[in-house]
Amino acid sequence: MSRPVDPADGRYEADPRSQDGLSPAEAWGQPDHAPGVPEPGRRRRGTVVLLAVLAVFLGALAWVAFTLFGGGGDDRAEATAAATRFLTAWQAGDHAGMQAVVEDPTDDMRYVYGGLAERLHVTGVRVRPGELDATGTRLPFEVTLTLEAGTVRYAGAVDLVETRSGWRVRFTARTVHPSLGRGQRLDLVEGASSRAVPLDRRGTPLTEDTDLKVNIVGSVDGEGEGTSGLQRVLDDRLQGTSGTSAAVVDAATGAVVERIASFSGRKPAGVRTTFDLRIQEAAGEALAGIEGAAALAVVDVRTGEVRALAGRPVSGTSPAFARQYPPGSTFKIVTAAALLQAGSGTGTTVDCPESIAIEGRRFHNYSGAPSGRMSLTRAFSVSCNTAFIGEADRLPDGALVRTARAFGFDGTQPLPIASIGGDIAEPSSRAGSALDAIGQGTVTVSPLHMASVAAAVAGGTWHQPHVLRGARHASHPVPGAPALRAMMRSAVTSGTGSAVSRVPGGPVSGKTGSAEYEGESPDATHAWFVGWQRDLAFAVLVEGGGSGGETAAPIAADFLRLLADRS
Repeated sequence: MSRPVDPADGRYEADPRSQDGLSPAEAWGQPDHAPGVPEPGRRRRGTVVLLAVLAVFLGALAWVAFTLFGGGGDDRAEATAAATRFLTAWQAGDHAGMQAVVEDPTDDMRYVYGGLAERLHVTGVRVRPGELDATGTRLPFEVTLTLEAGTVRYAGAVDLVETRSGWRVRFTARTVHPSLGRGQRLDLVEGASSRAVPLDRRGTPLTEDTDLKVNIVGSVDGEGEGTSGLQRVLDDRLQGTSGTSAAVVDAATGAVVERIASFSGRKPAGVRTTFDLRIQEAAGEALAGIEGAAALAVVDVRTGEVRALAGRPVSGTSPAFARQYPPGSTFKIVTAAALLQAGSGTGTTVDCPESIAIEGRRFHNYSGAPSGRMSLTRAFSVSCNTAFIGEADRLPDGALVRTARAFGFDGTQPLPIASIGGDIAEPSSRAGSALDAIGQGTVTVSPLHMASVAAAVAGGTWHQPHVLRGARHASHPVPGAPALRAMMRSAVTSGTGSAVSRVPGGPVSGKTGSAEYEGESPDATHAWFVGWQRDLAFAVLVEGGGSGGETAAPIAADFLRLLADRS
């Protein structure tokens, strides 16, 4: 079995011994003149004789060579053919064909050229042989190596030697490449790579905001690969490819000796998201000083693009989009849409008793809420639980769930990172339906999703919230949007959302909510406010904050003031 030989172990022909400085006589081993001083005429005659003898000898030698070898023509043709077969086999990837014409059978072309192709990721070889040189022992060539990274072109030469079995290629490291020396090989060398970060819609890095950096951008491991957040989702786009070089390297150390071709990598490009750091900063500042957990989510009314996701505390699971809560009375937006679709109007008179019983379970209004007969709009504005429970109890089976689905309550994760949307289950009883009608029971939601509900009313179409520009997302029209807009405006001008009635930037429409949850106190509630101003819809949540009108709505007002100051 032949021993694999790397070009680094190739043999090198010794330089031919120099004859410079010798006279023709000295080259043949003859003295230039006899001892003593000969007569001038005799020296000339001796020189003439010697030259004549030499001419006869060389002529005879030339005749013998012509007789035996046909004047050298066959030798040149055979040498050229051997070199050409070697180069043609290289181009075809025929290592056995290359092996057949090398001088030393222990030279393993499969190992040498196969390893070369593997290291450089060669996808194609094109060789153009030249003409045999004057000595008849070297044939130059030009080669083009097509690599995955680019193209390498260089000129080389095949050395030839005549053996008993004909002309053969004398293979050395320099047969592969003229710059290769002992203990060296051709290889790909990678340069340093770089990585970009996600940007906001205006081109500013999201990492400038601590909240987004921790909860949205995510992290990168020691090898520069995204492991969480948008760093993971956008890993291929954020990670640039390093430049590479085809180079002569030291086989033992990998040190670069000479670069023979260089290929530029792909520069990383920061991916623009839908966030707006101007809005994000205002949202974060509005939550400053809040004790406990709180969140403020902002989306674009027209598109569902997320503009801000601020949460407190910053570390841990973000309450803005990754925690689920009962929406409380903010869900009355959806219940009102179902009632409107079933035939009710904004002026329809409804009963708002202090309490109502459904299947033996008694439900109450929030402390201090008005009661009596009133319009549906008034019941919405003062957030009358009993009116909505009583009216929803008369809806057709499944009507509330179907309407909720139009507002995106289907359990779908909205963002490409871990996130919570809205969900509602099919009711198992009338009492269960009553709880769902006021945003308790099986209804769960995140502040981000409730911002999308407010946006759906403002624009007439529900859009799945999304943070990547141009991303495909679900969207569909919602029922009763014009009437709901009037009802939500009334909730601000003459209802529980009055804290946002006088803010700069234009009129605000919205809905408060106080959502019961299992806590230390039986009366513990989360405080909600959802609404919109112009083309921005938002949702504010304060865990355990109590009244939405007293706690969440003032935070929304602060947010809008801060945003106006930045405009």
